[in-house]
Amino acid sequence: MIGYKQAYTLGYENIVIVKLFIPEDAKITRVKEYGCAKDFYFCDKASVISITSFDSRHRVKKARSMKDSGFIYEVGKEVSARYECSIGERAGIYFFKTRKQAKGYEF
Repeated sequence: MIGYKQAYTLGYENIVIVKLFIPEDAKITRVKEYGCAKDFYFCDKASVISITSFDSRHRVKKARSMKDSGFIYEVGKEVSARYECSIGERAGIYFFKTRKQAKGYEF
């Protein structure tokens, strides 16, 4: 499964979109609605495919989670959920199925 999420550049200058590969053996939870967010997911691990600017013109190698400043996404690396984001008993790496959904998410 492919997923998309927002993150910050390391210096918090810009918001970027992280493209993730979620492996078949990952634990995935679907959340139909929570606050203003609809139809998103949590997973316990993923690999970072790419990190691009909102307009897709620029690529970066690393980005910082919007929910946990110590959680870093790096292109080509696998990330494992330690906390990053939680809703009730669900915790992990949140993501959307489309880039459009990820771009439209407002914190």
